[in-house]
Amino acid sequence: MWCDDAALRALLLKADVPAFGTVALLRCLTDHDDYSEFTHERYRRDLRTLLESYVVDLPVTTDEITDLAQAQDWTPVAAAAMFARRQFWANEALRSRWTRIAEKVWENAPARSRAGSTTRSLGR
Repeated sequence: MWCDDAALRALLLKADVPAFGTVALLRCLTDHDDYSEFTHERYRRDLRTLLESYVVDLPVTTDEITDLAQAQDWTPVAAAAMFARRQFWANEALRSRWTRIAEKVWENAPARSRAGSTTRSLGR
């Protein structure tokens, strides 16, 4: 069953119902030579499209997240969606990723964006 809800997919798998998500499908299409249009570059573009659509739990890099943030004028929208999930903050490796992304934003964003991001992160 094609299912992008991780919790529901886990329940399906526990009930012995084969399940997979969009990222697994894209990865499979990319890894097999049967579909020449599914290249590694296409896979990365598809992930970017998902990231732009506020999809979370994607295998994207820190650079891909900050590239999207820059393309969106450093506003905390799609690139920041993953940080709104409680599960993100429970993972130490992911929390350190947030630190690296925040540092890149601070170094590169215009002063007006940095001030707004700081205010928003403090809940003001």
